[in-house]
Amino acid sequence: MCVEESSKERAIRILIKHSKELKSMTELEFNKKSNEIRHGVMVLEYGETKEDKMSKINKMEDVAKILGKELEEKFMIKDKPYSALEYKLTYDGLKYYKNCSWRLCELATLRELLVGKFKIEWIPKDEEKVWIIYPEVIKPVNAMFNENSSHHTLMLKRGLITKTEEEAIEKMKEMGWL
Repeated sequence: MCVEESSKERAIRILIKHSKELKSMTELEFNKKSNEIRHGVMVLEYGETKEDKMSKINKMEDVAKILGKELEEKFMIKDKPYSALEYKLTYDGLKYYKNCSWRLCELATLRELLVGKFKIEWIPKDEEKVWIIYPEVIKPVNAMFNENSSHHTLMLKRGLITKTEEEAIEKMKEMGWL
């Protein structure tokens, strides 16, 4: 006679099976594996299939394409209160960075982005070539963006870092610095 195990029993068995493996992993590997295990538990508890999960992934990838971004690519939102926050699109939805962690946004923010109420501002990747605007310098300065530099982060939040020299010159003209 075959006894069917409950979803909770299966979830516990999965966690026990992977517990030794999880202890020896790096933080990134651990997060990935724990997400896989959580997904396995969700399937067991809520009947979600791999096809359901894939359709969600594909939709978020489509949303990212519509907004001109890739999943996990950081950006800022122009003209939104607290617009100095960093955002990114993930498989789970739109997230913002605050107090050293990524948090899920309200659906209204994503809707407002999709209908064009707010615009997405570019955030350079680490070691990406950028143009920095300084009020005391006549021309924008070319540099490699360093995401760990508090100076670069501050300049970015003030809107003084651009992708191209042309954008930097245009911004300097708007500010009356040229």
